[in-house]
Amino acid sequence: MIALLSLAFGQPPLNPQTITKFDEEWWVWISEQPPPDWPVYELPPNQSALSLLPEATRNHTDRVLYWGEAQLKENTIWWSELMAPYSVRSNAKFNELLPKREKSIAKRTASGRAPFSRTELVQPNSEPIRQLYLLKSFEVEDPSSFVSLQIEAKFQRGLRIFLNGTELVLHDLPDSNHNAYAELQTELPEFQQQDIGATDRWQKAWMALPTEALRKGSNIISAQAHRLPDQDNPAIYFDLELSGYTDFGFVKAPYLSNPRSNGISVLWELSADGSGVVELFNENKELISYFPSYSFNHFHELRIDGLQANTRYHYRVVSDNIEDERVQTELKSFITPPDDDTPFQFLLYGDSRANPEIHSKLITLMAKEAEQHDIPFVVHTGDFVTYGYVWGLWQSDFFTPAAPLLSQVPLLPAIGNHEVRQPIYYHYIDAPDNESWYHQRYGSADFIALNSHVSVSPSSTQYQWLKAKLEELKSSDRWKILFFHHPPFSCTPQRKPGYGPIRNHIVPLLEQYGVDLVLLGHDHLYGRTPNINGTMYLTSGGGGSGLYSGQTDAQNEVCVEKHHYVKMSVHPDRIFWEAIDSRGELIERYELPKRRSSP
Repeated sequence: MIALLSLAFGQPPLNPQTITKFDEEWWVWISEQPPPDWPVYELPPNQSALSLLPEATRNHTDRVLYWGEAQLKENTIWWSELMAPYSVRSNAKFNELLPKREKSIAKRTASGRAPFSRTELVQPNSEPIRQLYLLKSFEVEDPSSFVSLQIEAKFQRGLRIFLNGTELVLHDLPDSNHNAYAELQTELPEFQQQDIGATDRWQKAWMALPTEALRKGSNIISAQAHRLPDQDNPAIYFDLELSGYTDFGFVKAPYLSNPRSNGISVLWELSADGSGVVELFNENKELISYFPSYSFNHFHELRIDGLQANTRYHYRVVSDNIEDERVQTELKSFITPPDDDTPFQFLLYGDSRANPEIHSKLITLMAKEAEQHDIPFVVHTGDFVTYGYVWGLWQSDFFTPAAPLLSQVPLLPAIGNHEVRQPIYYHYIDAPDNESWYHQRYGSADFIALNSHVSVSPSSTQYQWLKAKLEELKSSDRWKILFFHHPPFSCTPQRKPGYGPIRNHIVPLLEQYGVDLVLLGHDHLYGRTPNINGTMYLTSGGGGSGLYSGQTDAQNEVCVEKHHYVKMSVHPDRIFWEAIDSRGELIERYELPKRRSSP
């Protein structure tokens, strides 16, 4: 018998509970020789980890330890009380970075903060060790209370993680033996990256891991962190958190994306593997079709095609787990965009990162707009979260506050610089074409999204694609609307005159092909330019991030420092919009008439 557990939209999403994380209680094996009996099922018998540091310095957060070649060859014991995370560098690289490190320590100390919270292991120049072995013991009172486990790790670069000797994670390590080098296994498109800034480390979450290896009482989590052959900034890096879900349910309530006049995508995430089906209803709430997922997984992305343009539908999502427990949503509705010149509305906002409370206020206002009007999509101009590689920020700062809107209004996204080109963005976001730059027609308008965080030079793939697309559309009388993150004409004084690559390379194309309107973010305010050589630029970057000061000039008629969203109305002969602040008050109402001259 199926047991119904929850209705998604009426309840907060599930979040994992921390079981254990990296701290000074971990043991580490630093040697050219592997530890005995690896992987470890229990703490090594008749042996305790030895403290590497004197009592007086154990709690110091900035730990630099030089490890000589002789020590590497002779070490046959586990060490403890080394503050995590761990970094391993060669002596040459450490000395190269030392001035920058000392400057950072001085700055942090002057502001009353601890210098760092990590242990730096400085290795001989000749051949730094290729891997670290790490383990920790932790207690679990009732392992049966967890339906799945989750691991989030920061690492460089090959990784293997065990729970009580059972392998849970194997990443970029084709040869997992001792002294093996990591080897990159995944080729990413040019517009994606895994690296996190100059430190060249990665961060990744593994979801819906099995719980069978978890046992009552004492448990051992252990890991191997392997370096690449020629990487040294750092050579090895490791940090980890193990968490678990105690209930089966929605981690990310169903949300809508990639709207078209004849289809839409429905996506959702579960706390454990489960089936998935979308039930589709007509405007009168009569069931008309089922769309099964055909996969038993924790994440589902279903494409619903064969819809009618400018038509309202209702839908429900149902998922069952292996224990015949069911979660389902109540009915929600959406409307498809028109495929003719029928006027339509859409919502616009961006830079929602870093302040989920304000983001949630704006979402509440926009959700009311969607309940009162037919709104087929919402454009987000980028910077969904502050650090695009952190799984928890996508959960807390974007999907949780945005759920009341995205359950009924599909997302049309542009990527920002704070997503840092991370694969997690492309995992959770569905968009047309390559999902980084794309074109879609809605009613009397052609919408084109760009990725302004990668190259837009004339030799770039993106530039060539845009030029070809604009050439294809040049004879059309429809509106040409572009949206991307970085404004070429900035309201913010410290960013004036604007983002150079866009201003130098993309703006001439926009003017050449008669682009009518460009929607932007990045500056945390509401801004509007005058008509600049036939094109108007509208900045909506007040979705939650801390506001920036604005300053009008010849290229910026309006600069208003308020959190806000914009309601856009598109007609064949005009576009008008209302910018509305977080209190629901009008900032500006503006009308843009359609040009009749051909480019």
